[in-house]
Amino acid sequence: MKIKIKLPEDEKEVETNASKVNDLLKELGINPVSHLAILNGELVTEDEELKEGDELDIKEVVSGG
Repeated sequence: MKIKIKLPEDEKEVETNASKVNDLLKELGINPVSHLAILNGELVTEDEELKEGDELDIKEVVSGG
């Protein structure tokens, strides 16, 4: 299935067999602990199911003091 992915430095469409957000993040080499997933404009957990044509915005979590 094709998923549109938006990263801070890039935006692309990828072909994937991943069924969940977590699977796709792993496939892309992205640590799910340090990133937020926004699927079709809604903040979701890593176990959210993916569908053809979804748009996934991946944001890095930044913390500090």
